[in-house]
Amino acid sequence: CALRLRPHRVAWPGTVSTLRDSLRFGGHVVLSRLAWYAYSNADFAVVGRVLGTVALGAYSFGWSIASIPVERVSATVGRVVLGVFSSLQRDYAAIRRYLLALTEGIALLTFPAAVGLSLVAHDFVLVVLGAKWNAAVVPLQLLSLYAGVRSIDALFPQILLATGHSRQNARFSLIALAVLPLLFFLGSRWGTAGVASAWIVGFPLVVLPTNFRYTLRLLGVSAPEYLRALWPALSGTALMAAAVLGTRATTPASLPSSLRLALEVVIGACVYGAFIRLAHAERVRAFSAFVRSTRRRREES
Repeated sequence: CALRLRPHRVAWPGTVSTLRDSLRFGGHVVLSRLAWYAYSNADFAVVGRVLGTVALGAYSFGWSIASIPVERVSATVGRVVLGVFSSLQRDYAAIRRYLLALTEGIALLTFPAAVGLSLVAHDFVLVVLGAKWNAAVVPLQLLSLYAGVRSIDALFPQILLATGHSRQNARFSLIALAVLPLLFFLGSRWGTAGVASAWIVGFPLVVLPTNFRYTLRLLGVSAPEYLRALWPALSGTALMAAAVLGTRATTPASLPSSLRLALEVVIGACVYGAFIRLAHAERVRAFSAFVRSTRRRREES
């Protein structure tokens, strides 16, 4: 109806060369997305084919629960950052500041959630689903740890696309496609725990030498500088983990699982929140100001 009311004349391009750059970029994006889809689902295929449907159900549950914190944060950030990165394009200094600030903020949210969920996975499954789902505990513990790493990795492909390095992004996805399914198959010898462990071992081995290293070098970010952005989340999460483990060690074994779970969650959250507020309050305020400025920038653009 819109075209009927407002007709537009459409013509073939004069020469194919005028479309070459767009076709090349689009081809790289499609290739990287197909490769990402293939290796992201290869673990389910391996578990289902090698270990059976029962193991697949337990593994799928562990993956779904472990992904909740990451998906919530990544979906929110993803709606904003690609447009911001694209508007900056060759301003690598500005993208560098955005990367470090976003990495710090994302890690502050996802690291404690991922590690905390891994620590309380046994009581969580027992209380929420019952003892019949005990097979999901170990995959949930391992995949929760992997989810923390995955949360900060989501920024790198968007930076490469926004800065015109779609070819490198596609190449990194193809490397992951070549390595990860093989690791899933080898890990299946140790059940769902082995497949989940392949994510923890294989993903950093694939990403760190390729995606991380290339993007950080492109933006002029050193490894110590990047680790400093992660330090508030890493230090707070380590203290939180110690508090949760200490609570578990000092509570009586006769305490109901539901009460133990609630106690561990409350103490862990309180310890993490208090530590971040006391030790890194300035960093949190800076990140909040950064988010507000990013939102204004997006609205103005």
